[in-house]
Amino acid sequence: MLLITARHDANVARYGPFGHRLQALDSGVLAGQALTLLDAVGARPVAHTLFADEPLGRLLGLDPRAESVHVVVTSGPAGSPRPSRALLGRRSPRSGFETVPVPAAHLTGILDRAAAAVQLDPGPRTDLRTDLYCVAGRITGLAPGVHRRDPRSGRLEPVAPDARPRDLFPPGGPGELAGFESACAVLVVGDYERGYAAYGDRWYRMLNIRAGIVGQRLGLAAAHLRLGAGLRCDFVTAETDRLLRTSPRRTALLSALIGPERGSGTPSEHLVLTGDHR
Repeated sequence: MLLITARHDANVARYGPFGHRLQALDSGVLAGQALTLLDAVGARPVAHTLFADEPLGRLLGLDPRAESVHVVVTSGPAGSPRPSRALLGRRSPRSGFETVPVPAAHLTGILDRAAAAVQLDPGPRTDLRTDLYCVAGRITGLAPGVHRRDPRSGRLEPVAPDARPRDLFPPGGPGELAGFESACAVLVVGDYERGYAAYGDRWYRMLNIRAGIVGQRLGLAAAHLRLGAGLRCDFVTAETDRLLRTSPRRTALLSALIGPERGSGTPSEHLVLTGDHR
């Protein structure tokens, strides 16, 4: 049994109310890593977001005003390890992306892996469903613009042609540059209202944890294809939802910029000069 906690005092003090979202996403990414590693040794893991918070906190000696358990990962006994090439080829694009295209087949493969069933709380959990949107920039065989992955067929359905990954981020910031360089942006979209009546305030945390697990899967699937994937939360939410044309109740939870990491192959320029500049 693995218990993952978050420090409210540190996160909220630094990021304000946005800290609640960041720590839930981070908890989800860490839970996703645990699920991947345990699954690789045949341990049949499950991540839980519904549990008795206060008794667990007391068991660990936590001050509930400062720290609490966010995710509990349970696991059966390990079996025979199943080697994973993706685990060996992890690529985090710390130095940016090369401005080169990525085949559409690579993108659909990444989305299919990320959309696979999540080992999250036993039983049917249709209320925790998230959707995947792609804002294509340099995807060979896929027109630039917004596309939504159909959860039944896996096909990418065009939504809007007037968007690029850089449009999701504040002008002049690091997100805009990363978005310009990336081949595409994948957005995890969820519904903050769907489960509130049943789960109350816990629902906000549950949904963002789910988004973090999906984000970790996006990164791992990209690594399997020797691509870099950078998870970002600094997109402008209202503008992003407008570009994605989501329904009023659905919103973007997390973005993953995907493309070849700079230095991994084809040389690229950090800046694109225009006019008379040499």
